[in-house]
Amino acid sequence: MIIWTPKQSPKRTGRGGGKPEPRGPMATRRGAPKSDANIRTTLMKFAPALAGVVIGLGVIAGAWVGLRHLPRLPVTELAVYGKLERVDAEAVRLNALPDGADVLMLDLAQVRERVKALPWVRDVEVRRSPPARIEITIEEHQPLAIWREQDRTLLVNTKSEIFTADHDLKLPVMAGPAGTASLVVAEAARVASVLGEIPAEVHLSDRRAWSVKLADNTRIELGREETLARLERFARVRQDITMLKQPGLRVDLRYPSGLAIQKTPEILQYEKEQASRKKKA
Repeated sequence: MIIWTPKQSPKRTGRGGGKPEPRGPMATRRGAPKSDANIRTTLMKFAPALAGVVIGLGVIAGAWVGLRHLPRLPVTELAVYGKLERVDAEAVRLNALPDGADVLMLDLAQVRERVKALPWVRDVEVRRSPPARIEITIEEHQPLAIWREQDRTLLVNTKSEIFTADHDLKLPVMAGPAGTASLVVAEAARVASVLGEIPAEVHLSDRRAWSVKLADNTRIELGREETLARLERFARVRQDITMLKQPGLRVDLRYPSGLAIQKTPEILQYEKEQASRKKKA
């Protein structure tokens, strides 16, 4: 059997033979007070950084004072570019610049926001042109259809973006839940490609079911699945079934291998009125 015992360290005594000085990581040592030379050395280490901060602040302050005291250079010319059909160029000129605008101090981002808030403006670019000219280039919204979303009637452009503007345009109607404009625009393009005509209405319900209205008031129910195959089937049988060439029908394509045809309430009312007129005649 081997028994190991640590060696005993000799006892240490403090200065003057008193209590032993503490040892170990928790012990503290009495250091000599810092001399003036040490303080100067510490200050010298931070001197370059402090000098840089002071110089930087001085440059910023000088630039600000210089800009404030520059002679004013008012805008003498405002040029508006772009193919403008619905945007009022005079309204742009009135809203773009504040009274007495200085060409150097003018905030171009604010000018852009003011012009972009005008009706029919999709995008705006603003730039300075020396010596005292401001140039504004405008891109208009290109309307594609009337957009209906819940209780609102808006417009959708050719980039599938929703916007608001007063108009008297006769456009196709598209409708769907919020955030589905690009999806509805794509479906309308597919309907036009398959049937060879632009649909008068394309509607996407909250349950994601599609319905289409054609120019002759024929309504087509496509449902939620296989809409392309159903459209192609309708296009084929439309050429062979005489009844499908009549206007104002309701065609339900939500069947695996067939379709259902009925007259819409509008066409039934029309036929009733026509029959009544004939009797009176």
